[in-house]
Amino acid sequence: DEDNDYERASADVEMVLAAFPDEATAELLSNRSFSLTLKLPTKRNTEATICMCLPPGYPSKTPLLVETWFGADAVSDRASMERALRDIRKVSDDSRGMECALDAFAAALRAWEDSGAEEDLEDGGGAGAASMTAERQDAAANAEALERCEWRSGPKHSEKKSTFQAHIAKVSSEAEFKAALEVVLGSSTKIQRASHNMWAYRFRV
Repeated sequence: DEDNDYERASADVEMVLAAFPDEATAELLSNRSFSLTLKLPTKRNTEATICMCLPPGYPSKTPLLVETWFGADAVSDRASMERALRDIRKVSDDSRGMECALDAFAAALRAWEDSGAEEDLEDGGGAGAASMTAERQDAAANAEALERCEWRSGPKHSEKKSTFQAHIAKVSSEAEFKAALEVVLGSSTKIQRASHNMWAYRFRV
């Protein structure tokens, strides 16, 4: 029903904001739909923006929609934007009836970064390519760490029609934490539909 869809959309928005605090902003519109904005860095040190909408009836009846985009003025940025938009629409098409905003943001960012890395290498490298190579190495290291990361789930506890469950994993950096959080939030539709997902992390020096 409409209330259930609204709760699921709200949880999806919360997960996006948690996983991408620097890139994502959200706004609740008057018709109980959500507007999500993804900010992307361009080579001119400005920002390109993709605006998405979770309309009424999302996710069970209506899909995530791309409303508009702007800020990709250079030819290379436009090519990156086209790849990002393509991947957002693919995620939306492949996820009919399911929450997909988190996956759409992740897909768009990957497409944008991968496209920029390819262009730097085609241009002959330089500082930009070296920087992107370092970023890719960091991403690979995080992916490797996530393979070793084992989430453990505690028993479920119910009280006053609410169900609580804790999950824990070992991470060694903030980047690993963010990646691991994205994994556990996307691992279960029950977690995605939870009205409140809270998290914390601690590093020992």
